[in-house]
Amino acid sequence: EEDEKGQVWHESYNLLHQKVALKIDLNEQSLSGHVDITISLVKPVKKLRIHANHKSIHIKNIFINAVEAKFELVPGKKLSIDPNNKPTFKEFSKGLLLVRDVDIDVSLPEKLIDIQIGQSIVLHIEYYCIPQEADTIKFVRASDDSAEHMHIHNSDGASVWIPCIDIPTQKCKWDFEYTIKSVDDTVVSTGNLESIFLNEEEKCKTYIFQEEVPTSASNILLTCGPYKIIPGSIQDTQVTYFCLEKYYENMKYTVEFLTEAYSYLTKTISTRFPYNSYKIIFVEQPFSKINTGSSISILSTEVIHSKTDIDPVFESRELLTIALSEQWLGCFLTPQNIIDKWIVFGMSRYLAFKFYLEIFGLNAGKQKLYDIVRMVCSKRIRIYDPSYISSTQVHSKYVVQKSFIVTYLLQSRIGDYQFTKLLEKLLSEKDLSLSTPMYLDFLSSETGQDFSSFFQLWVYSNQCPHFIGGFYYDISTQRTEIALIQDKKYSNPITNQDITLRIVETDCDHFHEYNLSIEHEYSTFVLQNIGPIAHTGKEDESEELPMRWLRLDPNLQWIATCRFYKPLQMWLNQLLCDTDIIAKIESILNLSEFSEISVLDALNRIMLNETIYYPVRMLSARVMAYLTSADNNYAGLDRLFQFFRASYFFDKPTKIKPNNFQKIDDYFMQKSTQYALATIKRKDGSTPSDVVDFTIHLLVNNDNSSNEFSDEYYMQSIIDSVGSIKISSSDRKLDSLLIQIQRYLTMDEEADSHKVITTSALKTLCIYQKIGIIPTDFKIFHKYLGNGYQINIRERATECIAYLGFKEDPLYDNLRIILDNIFEDCTPRESYKLLRALNLPNNWGKSNISLARDVSRSRQVASRYSSYKVDNEENIELRNFVWEKLLVQNNDRVKMELCKFYRHIGGVIGIQEVPVIVEPVFIMLILILT
Repeated sequence: EEDEKGQVWHESYNLLHQKVALKIDLNEQSLSGHVDITISLVKPVKKLRIHANHKSIHIKNIFINAVEAKFELVPGKKLSIDPNNKPTFKEFSKGLLLVRDVDIDVSLPEKLIDIQIGQSIVLHIEYYCIPQEADTIKFVRASDDSAEHMHIHNSDGASVWIPCIDIPTQKCKWDFEYTIKSVDDTVVSTGNLESIFLNEEEKCKTYIFQEEVPTSASNILLTCGPYKIIPGSIQDTQVTYFCLEKYYENMKYTVEFLTEAYSYLTKTISTRFPYNSYKIIFVEQPFSKINTGSSISILSTEVIHSKTDIDPVFESRELLTIALSEQWLGCFLTPQNIIDKWIVFGMSRYLAFKFYLEIFGLNAGKQKLYDIVRMVCSKRIRIYDPSYISSTQVHSKYVVQKSFIVTYLLQSRIGDYQFTKLLEKLLSEKDLSLSTPMYLDFLSSETGQDFSSFFQLWVYSNQCPHFIGGFYYDISTQRTEIALIQDKKYSNPITNQDITLRIVETDCDHFHEYNLSIEHEYSTFVLQNIGPIAHTGKEDESEELPMRWLRLDPNLQWIATCRFYKPLQMWLNQLLCDTDIIAKIESILNLSEFSEISVLDALNRIMLNETIYYPVRMLSARVMAYLTSADNNYAGLDRLFQFFRASYFFDKPTKIKPNNFQKIDDYFMQKSTQYALATIKRKDGSTPSDVVDFTIHLLVNNDNSSNEFSDEYYMQSIIDSVGSIKISSSDRKLDSLLIQIQRYLTMDEEADSHKVITTSALKTLCIYQKIGIIPTDFKIFHKYLGNGYQINIRERATECIAYLGFKEDPLYDNLRIILDNIFEDCTPRESYKLLRALNLPNNWGKSNISLARDVSRSRQVASRYSSYKVDNEENIELRNFVWEKLLVQNNDRVKMELCKFYRHIGGVIGIQEVPVIVEPVFIMLILILT
């Protein structure tokens, strides 16, 4: 916040108080009113700077201590392109995020020019909002199944809807006065509700809120609408839940567990809730699923689930717990700057993760850690990067999840108990805004450990090492040699840190751990024999080893991936004997590269063992199907059929039992096993006929009438199975499959559901069209592009058209249809999701059981748009159309997706000139005339 002379404006005063008074009209979609900002000067100044977005906020008048003051809009940074030195796309995309006008300079009136240092002054600012220019402000229109309501999210800061001092370190107390032009609507805001005044003559209500805990402007949230309310309290905090009427019954079930979450979090960090009240509001069409402010969380109605749902419960409880933990770590304890947000991202999610372990168990937590590490390693990013200038960059799922993993690694080095005590100490500080250097100093001083190298490796760099390893046992010297290669492509410079190697002895009950010091790209380590020889029963004594198996980084102390080459028997030992579920998952994935019958036998043992964590059993079933082939006489097919029929069919193996999802293990095994069967192929790539008959049987005879749980996600998995089936276009069974797909598509359209059956049906039809089983028909997907459908359906329809190829349809310009839909008929969140569908590749029809990093994804997108990179009149016109939309876009996330898309279609920095196309006849005429 510096001017052209380098003066830091907010160091000239102390912020004391801010008051917001607004009139809200849902019918007119308008916000207008005034704010009062109280400050005390610490330096003599002639001007004061406030923040207000020039596009979305129109200032009418400003008064300082009741004296009218002059003000001027400070131009923000503009996007300028030097024709002779055009920026790279990375520089250009960063420049796009800098294009914003948010500063207003207010001149002190002459009467007040001699005001004393320490004396308080009040800026009274009258203004109105232009919601159409602010993605932060969302008015949701009434529809057949929804009521009119409004909500504000804070991803772009508060200066989009209120003139304020919008700096994270500037905290103060707040007063709010909201007048809603309706007696039926409810206003919910940051702060405690003090009073409500009803004006029957003007048919309006005024809500008075106060926030006594000093809060930064970016943590102020507001929503209003005809909400149904569930009042209550947890311990000494008033907790209230709000939603539209149609979600009321399901909301009651969704939030039931929060009492337990609240008690667990307050007990864990030994700190009471930082505010006197807490409000949770579920709204439609928010930009993100959770949006947290001081004493308030605004969540998407997508988080709500019914008591009959199974699959959505896991994410819903996790998101609600994160929203709750962010009240302490994100709203009360705040980051000092945008680049420090990783600290509160990590802390809040670690705290929520501890409760996740409490309700879902240790195995679920370990699997979550393993999945997040693999996801983070798929894209190298920094969580602390001085080049970050927008919340869009730091709110990336990769930044958020890596922040959590880094925090998890920190606590594992410090110790869980001591780490939670450190959180407690940080929360005991009032008005604390934490920077990354401050956090590093705090950890080092409190623990006596030096974390500088840790921060350098995991916080300041984008390292995600990839190891390739193996071992050799020398029976003559009884020594084991370990070799590790660190792939420079993913870790450059080479990561230097100790990594743990665990060697399990022959009895499986004892193991030894060694710290291997990684210092070079190629590292070798010699370990002395650790125990008696393990007799393999084979004649060649060179295969006798003093260990059953070994593992690298068994305790997840690295954000890294590893391919460790071991003999088949070691992987089998690890699978069958190691009780750690990550060890089992690693061994199953590695066994996918072996096709021996012993592997299928071991996987079958795991699948049948009901005492093993069900995701491990599910993965075993899928890998068994993946390995099934003519080479092993389709042994996996028989095993999977036997398991499914024994578990879910009547004694006569000709008809499936009615659904019964009482046991969660059985439910997920039923889903995964039938899907695994559909992925089995003959030598010619076709699906065995008995698998096709089996899938049709499931579709026709599904009976959920006596089941207390919904079968929506189960039926989605069966329709996904149909998409995996490869069948001849002349096969009579194809008609049966298509009839069933259409039947479930129609049923889902009429049902009150999450619409996952519809998205799966569209995907299956798209796959069948792509591989030529049925004729290509884009009209099937055009129907689902309009805003009458949920965003997940519109997103899937867009993916389908992109997958089939935009120019494969001679009747329609499909890409232009999608773009017109994005720019003319979408909210910012919808635009972002549909553009992302255009930019991202998909892996439909491919197995995702792979240990290798996927390097084909970018090629897939490049080939999708290859025909658009030709410089003809039509393509250049399209690029210019996208360029114009890019320059006027307000939302940062939409900007970034649009920038990627512009590049995919061959765009360069700057508008391109359409080449003059001269017909040959005109060339001849010019030659004759000359």
